[in-house]
Amino acid sequence: ITMQLVACSMLTSLLNEYSYTSRTSSVGLTWEFHIKCKRAFEQSDLKRVFMFSLQVLNEIEAQPSPLSREATAFLNRILCIAEQVLSWDFTPRGVRMNTHTFSANPN
Repeated sequence: ITMQLVACSMLTSLLNEYSYTSRTSSVGLTWEFHIKCKRAFEQSDLKRVFMFSLQVLNEIEAQPSPLSREATAFLNRILCIAEQVLSWDFTPRGVRMNTHTFSANPN
C-alpha cells in the first residue's frame, strides 16, 4: 500500500502541474513549454491516467469489506485522481504558444 500511495502522490503532482492554463508553473517551466507539455499530456496521457484510476477502483471494489485503513486511504487518493481528470480544464485551442507576439522588434 505504501508504494501505491507514493504512486498516487506522483500522479497527483503530475496532474497538478498540467491541470491549469496559467502563466506560472510550479516547476519553473516557461509558458510556451508548459502549454506544449500540457497539450501533449492531454492528448496522450490523460486518458491513460483515467483508465488506470478506473481499473484500480474496480480492483478495490472487488476487495472484501470492510476495507483496511490503508486501503481506504488508497481509495480516497484514487477517487481524487479520477475527479481531477473528470474536471480537467482543457487547453483552449486559441491559446497562443508564442508570448513574444507583442514584444518590440529591435531591428
